[in-house]
Amino acid sequence: MSTLRNSPSTVHGAALLGGILAAPHRMVERVVTGSGGNFAAVDRAQVHRDGAWHWCVHLLATNGHRVYLQRRAEDRPRNPNRWTSTVSGHITAEDATDQQKLIANQHAALVALTHEVLEELRVKWDVHRDARYLGDVDVTSSGGGETCNCHTMVFLIEVGEFNFEPTGEVAEVVAFNVDDVARALRARRGLPAADGDEHEFADNFAPVFDRFMSPEAGRERTDMSGA
Repeated sequence: MSTLRNSPSTVHGAALLGGILAAPHRMVERVVTGSGGNFAAVDRAQVHRDGAWHWCVHLLATNGHRVYLQRRAEDRPRNPNRWTSTVSGHITAEDATDQQKLIANQHAALVALTHEVLEELRVKWDVHRDARYLGDVDVTSSGGGETCNCHTMVFLIEVGEFNFEPTGEVAEVVAFNVDDVARALRARRGLPAADGDEHEFADNFAPVFDRFMSPEAGRERTDMSGA
């Protein structure tokens, strides 16, 4: 594994962050529920309280044979201090509004990823150009009095090295060997962190990683075959 160090691909500065982090739609907290042509915008707290299914997106960033995983901050209500996808988040109503019509599709997911990448990692990747859609999985995450049932669109992006400093949402980002992640998941154990401890995976991560390792994603599933 490797922690993140200097790279010309890093994007820094309040000027770049300000527009995204202060964007009004990030404060609305309305997420998208429904399917087909029947979508609705519902308060995020309500869907987490009721356990209603809604739309989310996960991004796995790779650098050759390594995959970047984030360890969530210790004060997160769900999966604190646990390893999960490089970036993840909800698809908001504003992300999913296309010409006044509410729709959860790949475009909406990429709009969500654009600001989630910047918020969580403070880098800027062109996900619309470079991310590849791998498919959907249904996952559940629980904790802190919340139940997050997500129809999740999974994307893959190849990136280089980049700087990372802890944020309010993310404690660290580490590039792990893909096979090491697969073996740890199969053995139901965690991965080492900078604090010297081994931390578990988020409760919704395994199905996302399984999609990442699927033949449809073009990756060998040798290490997951016994899972």
